Amino acid sequence: MAYNARSGKEQEPCLRVIPLGGLHEIGKNTCVFEYGDDLMLVDAGLAFPSDGMHGVNVVLPDTSFLRENQKRIRGMIVPMAMKTISVVLHTT
Repeated sequence: MAYNARSGKEQEPCLRVIPLGGLHEIGKNTCVFEYGDDLMLVDAGLAFPSDGMHGVNVVLPDTSFLRENQKRIRGMIVPMAMKTISVVLHTT
């Protein structure tokens, strides 16, 4: 059961969708589903730098939320196998 701070009562946990990257852009598709105390990571994309990003090889989403909550991560869903996803999985 989750605690509702507004009402002061316990309530059933709800599903939260937390996008970490990839909204309104090409690449960096990473999303987290949170249900109660459990997190499920969906996808782990990266983006390639634009011409103005000198010295940058790849652009990764902000993973600080995942690092702070790593003990709550229960698994990962990889919706399609692409080279960019395997690179991110290998480096994280």
